[in-house]
Amino acid sequence: MKSRMSQFTEIRNKLAFNIKHGNIQGSLEVAKATANFVDLIASSDGWTVASDLLKIVNDEGKKLTTALPLHATVANVLLQLMHIIRAEYYYAVNQSTQAVQRFVESCMNCEEIQEKKFSAQCPGLKDAILDHIAEYKTELDLSVDNITEQAAEQIQPGEVIMTIGRSSIVAAFLQAKKASEHFSDFQVVVAEGAPQCEGVKMAELLAKSKIQTTLISDTNIYSFMSRVTKVILGTNLVLRSGGLRALPGAHMVGLVAHEHKVPVIVVAPTYKFSSMLSESHRSDNETFNLLANPQGVAKFKDGIIASNVKVLNPMYDFVPPDYVSQVVSNIGTYGVSHMFTAINELYGAVEESAKDLKMAVV
Repeated sequence: MKSRMSQFTEIRNKLAFNIKHGNIQGSLEVAKATANFVDLIASSDGWTVASDLLKIVNDEGKKLTTALPLHATVANVLLQLMHIIRAEYYYAVNQSTQAVQRFVESCMNCEEIQEKKFSAQCPGLKDAILDHIAEYKTELDLSVDNITEQAAEQIQPGEVIMTIGRSSIVAAFLQAKKASEHFSDFQVVVAEGAPQCEGVKMAELLAKSKIQTTLISDTNIYSFMSRVTKVILGTNLVLRSGGLRALPGAHMVGLVAHEHKVPVIVVAPTYKFSSMLSESHRSDNETFNLLANPQGVAKFKDGIIASNVKVLNPMYDFVPPDYVSQVVSNIGTYGVSHMFTAINELYGAVEESAKDLKMAVV
């Protein structure tokens, strides 16, 4: 019979394989799969005290994040669930929500969290942890709906909105507004987002929803911005500074919007809030970015020219916090200056957890 740990190994390797090879696509599905994996570990009989569970999740999480260094959603979910485990342990020990709040605040101090061993026997702790993980999984399921419910507040009648590339959550956000107020129209300008040009598919999707949509080339972003009243962007990550790791071209949109004093609204669920990466990582093509096939930028038929040029095709743009006005999440809307506090509340002992996961913390 296989040991419990070998079962975790097989499931973890399959999870990493499926994410890496695109069998599990989209940040939401990756987040759900990661939460299910932690749920499986917490449901097992391989631990009796919280410290044992945390060690297993840390060990398995370290291997997952090593295999998937650019899928920060995996690390985000792992760190949030480890914080949940710690908080449930502290509640079981103290039976006080005020004590848990003090614990959460103390988690901001790495030295204090290291002193807590999480090794006391707590009747009912396993059920409490599983219940909380179930709540977290429900939160993931409802995250897009909770964001799109705020569309009516963010989009006013007659507005001209710009976005770039294709984002399923931005599309859902705009479609929700259209569905909620049939008689108050708005327009959307979609920049193509070269070289992938996913904006073409985005424009088609919005047009099918009867939204007035204009597709433009990226070179026309500046000329169109004077007509735009608001920019709405999706993102791969929201950093603690309030900056973004977003689709190519997002930096240019943010820059032009900043110059024209057009507000930039980012829609992002909390599993995209990152505590590990920061602005200092943006030039690191191993942890922050990913270089795609240069064929998308320079064709192989141009070999004579390409042989004399170093061609880079990064998958992400860094958008500085100065270019972001608000972040609309599934738990509320945040100003950029409040992102640091919001992320600390989600992750708690982030420095300790990230150390175990071998993730960078700045």
